Amino acid sequence: MHHVVGMTMLYIYYVYIYAFGFVLVLFSFTCYASGTAIKRWWCITENARGWVNV
Repeated sequence: MHHVVGMTMLYIYYVYIYAFGFVLVLFSFTCYASGTAIKRWWCITENARGWVNV
């Protein structure tokens, strides 16, 4: 039983990492589409900050 719980936790952990990576890539593309490199970096950090605050 404990092994099953461990596997489930591991699966959820990987899903979270995958989702975070996907969101990061999504932000990168949306930010890349608009403005200069500095503006892009600002956009990415602002989006990340917004997600953290939520």
